[in-house]
Amino acid sequence: MSKRKKRKQPIQVRVAPVPPPSQVRESVVKRVPRSLWSLIVAFSVLIGVWGALPSISITEGDRLDATDPFSQIFIAKNEGYLPIFSPEIGCVMYRKVGWATASDFLVVKFNPNAPYPPFIIHAGTFTASCYAGHLTPDNSPNPIPFSVPGSKLDITITYGFWPTSRPFWRRSQTFHFETRASDGGKTQQWVQEGSG
Repeated sequence: MSKRKKRKQPIQVRVAPVPPPSQVRESVVKRVPRSLWSLIVAFSVLIGVWGALPSISITEGDRLDATDPFSQIFIAKNEGYLPIFSPEIGCVMYRKVGWATASDFLVVKFNPNAPYPPFIIHAGTFTASCYAGHLTPDNSPNPIPFSVPGSKLDITITYGFWPTSRPFWRRSQTFHFETRASDGGKTQQWVQEGSG
């Protein structure tokens, strides 16, 4: 009797169906706890709000008197994306004269009586001038002696995040400057030391 040859059956390979990308994303999202997602969202919102908050920068503009560094006009700029409201300028001048020691300055503190815009939008600018050549430490009309390199100037800009005078909604930034001799000692230039 002849033996019949068994036919080899083809091997069937089963391939698991690949889920669509939307289902893969859903499964990954479901694995992350809701509390972690809440934390991520809150942190992202906080970063966005912090980046949008107003912040002021300051640069030098024109000088009214080439021989007097305190006649320098400064330009303030809103670097934040939100507007600022009711800016106010405060100035403290530390004039160092020829006979003054390293820590001896003629100090004049005042608030310039200048009209400032009620609000400044993103990238908007306004003048922050501390020129008061007629003022002396006791606010008498006598002229101030010529200052020498090493004189200092502090400019404080106070502004609001909201159109209100409540302190909670207002912030202050102080910019510190000091004079350095330039052009062979003929003139003086302001060098910004930092801000706070």
